[in-house]
Amino acid sequence: MAWQGGKFHGGQRKKPVILLTLVFILAATCAALGMSLYGAKIAHNRLWQHLQEQELKITKMQQSMAEVKVEAVDSLTKNNDLISERDFYKQQQQSDSDALRERDGQVSELKSLLETAEARVAELERRLSNRQAEAHVLKKALDQYKHQIANLTQELDILRGRMKKAGIIQNAHSVSLHSASIGGGDAAGNGSGDETLKAFAAEQAKLVASEEEEEVGFNSTEVDIDNDDASIILDNPARKVVGATTAASDDNAPLRESLQRAKAKAEAAAATKANI
Repeated sequence: MAWQGGKFHGGQRKKPVILLTLVFILAATCAALGMSLYGAKIAHNRLWQHLQEQELKITKMQQSMAEVKVEAVDSLTKNNDLISERDFYKQQQQSDSDALRERDGQVSELKSLLETAEARVAELERRLSNRQAEAHVLKKALDQYKHQIANLTQELDILRGRMKKAGIIQNAHSVSLHSASIGGGDAAGNGSGDETLKAFAAEQAKLVASEEEEEVGFNSTEVDIDNDDASIILDNPARKVVGATTAASDDNAPLRESLQRAKAKAEAAAATKANI
């Protein structure tokens, strides 16, 4: 169609339309390709940028991993050091525990020794207290005995004065000396020396009593001194006056009783002093 006067006429009129259509299609295709290429370029740029970012991230991650690896190595080294230090402290703690147990044993032993010592000290203090109490009692008793002895000495002095006035002390002393000489000569016999001494003392006491009859105040005819009374005179020179006066007579009863009391006190004082 052909174009003639604004109208298509036959085949000639259809050619321009086809060409225009082809051109339009070609232009559209080019535009589409251009748009596709532009889009692909943009996508390629974005992809490349993203790839670079990812590569940068990977680089940073690798650096971080290297740093972490170094830190891990350092941490592992420090961990090993800490483990070694922990083992050292464990050993030291074990040693300290052993030493502490040993010290506890020593402390227990020292406590036991201290308790024993305290018990011993308490026992010694108790004994000391008892001894002090005993010493106090003995001191009081000794003071009493000293006082009694002083009183007895005073009484004996008074009695000696009385006996001196009666003339008995000198005669009794001569009887003691003479009797001792006789007893020494007969001591090797069968006891006859003692009997002789007793008889001689009795005779001498009777003689003294008869000579001092008027001063002493008793009757010589009633004097009866046996061997037992004479033995009192011979046993102890300190008791001669007591024995002689005891055997003299019942007429001088006050003096005799005083001498007997003095004799008993002196014997008690001597026995107590011997026990102390």
